[in-house]
Amino acid sequence: MAVRYLQAGKTDDALRKIGGALSLNPNSAKAHYYLAKAYMQQGQPLEAEIGEYKKTIELDPTFMRARHDLTAAYFEQGNYDGAFREVQKVLEIDPNNAVGHNNMGRVYMAKMDRSKAEVHLKKALEIEPDYEFALNNLGNLYFLEGKWEQAKNHLTKSLSIDPKNPGTHFFLAQIAEEQMDTAKAVEHWQRAIEYGLKGVELSKARERIEALKK
Repeated sequence: MAVRYLQAGKTDDALRKIGGALSLNPNSAKAHYYLAKAYMQQGQPLEAEIGEYKKTIELDPTFMRARHDLTAAYFEQGNYDGAFREVQKVLEIDPNNAVGHNNMGRVYMAKMDRSKAEVHLKKALEIEPDYEFALNNLGNLYFLEGKWEQAKNHLTKSLSIDPKNPGTHFFLAQIAEEQMDTAKAVEHWQRAIEYGLKGVELSKARERIEALKK
């Protein structure tokens, strides 16, 4: 019931059900995990969410979703060392965990070690060739290195999986500009806006469309 309430956005109802589950079994790893998700949905401080993920893992060290979500929380916190330690544990338990290799790639990108990032992102795709996040991350890495064709190949494949990802269109638009394909650049900028680009990226997309149409 708690999971259903979370999916429906009824956080208070979910918290009541989770509280009931924990009163019956304070050592339920799943209850602590969903408590973390409820805290996230409720907008509680990140530390509260992290605390429940840690409790989940303490009770069940093989609870991979909790480890992946703890890694994501560390990223949000800017705690790349914490994320690195958590991903290390994931890969110790399961060396062929695609999410773990993708996350390790992200850690190394954050630490500006692109060669190691590439190794792990490629490994993630070797394990799971259609893993959208790894395709995007590797495409972004090649973009940062100015390897336009390699970046374009990975991002285009990602787009075939999720055609409405604004971030993918955002990077493909920039690649099209680098390759002097104005029509394709405008198309991707427009798609990025249409599919929900936000913040400074949205401002950039609008500026580039205006500049390219002059």
